[in-house]
Amino acid sequence: MSMTCGICRECCIHLRISSDAIDGQNIKKYITQDKEFKEKHEPCPQLNPIRFKPGCTIYSNQDKPKICSTYQCSFTLGELGQDLRLRPDNLGVIFDTRSKEFFLRCIETKPNALKGKLAQEVQRLLLEEAYASENDWEVQILPYKSSVGFQGKVKLLKTNDLKIGK
Repeated sequence: MSMTCGICRECCIHLRISSDAIDGQNIKKYITQDKEFKEKHEPCPQLNPIRFKPGCTIYSNQDKPKICSTYQCSFTLGELGQDLRLRPDNLGVIFDTRSKEFFLRCIETKPNALKGKLAQEVQRLLLEEAYASENDWEVQILPYKSSVGFQGKVKLLKTNDLKIGK
């Protein structure tokens, strides 16, 4: 069962929108200053300034970037269940299993959130799903406001044994 974003707006702040993602669209409204994209950890110019209102001011408009209407994190896909504590704005982590490059992306949106018990449990559960297929999976873990993090193959050897390597 898929979930809604509700008042979460973490992807509108912490994900990058590249010029490729909005190719052929009027990008002027989606960029800040003279850039051709929205950087990570930088609020989208279309983000509602009122924190407890839905994030995007143009979400229902056909003029928004296609990437914005197609992106879904693991929470909205229903992969994490219905517990609102696991929504990215509450957990402090965006989990993404639909990335083209990685089986799992963990993007920290609050300092040290990935060290929290709940976030670690979600990581383990998502990686155990990968283990069921008996493959190595590419994983990317990005700490809060960092463009550099861990990136590499992860192989679960046993339920309690995690091997990480490049």
